Amino acid sequence: MTKKQESATADIESLARDAVAWMKAESSETSAELYLSRGEDRALTRREGARAGIESSETEGAGVRVARDGRAGFAAAGGADLAAIKEIYARAVEQLPCAEPNPCCVLPGPQAGGADDGLAATLWDDSLFTAPWEQVEIRLQEAEAAARTGTRVAKTLRA
Repeated sequence: MTKKQESATADIESLARDAVAWMKAESSETSAELYLSRGEDRALTRREGARAGIESSETEGAGVRVARDGRAGFAAAGGADLAAIKEIYARAVEQLPCAEPNPCCVLPGPQAGGADDGLAATLWDDSLFTAPWEQVEIRLQEAEAAARTGTRVAKTLRA
């Protein structure tokens, strides 16, 4: 795991712990699940054999599902900080009185066994973000050459 990956993992895990502690303190009768997501995207675009653009972006999001008295609610946001999580939790809880009660509507409890190191290893490939643009451009040139032979290839390479 790289330092960047370790830092991102620590940040999201810290946010998750803080948010879960806040939700538990908010209501002992309401079960809640928290979903957090962070991602990065790189793109190199070429037109007529020349570099036309480079893009790099990061995304994050959060979702909260709640259940109480056989009713469920859900809300999500395009951002992941404690203030956003508190807001979407409130929106999810506001839905509960409007939901049709169902005695089978309960959230699953925590799973035994702790963290899955194999899963964590598949969530990040640092090589996608450390390769110089020149190497990415070479791969795109190869794709363009293949396209000239009649094979359909997209002219944007995303990692």
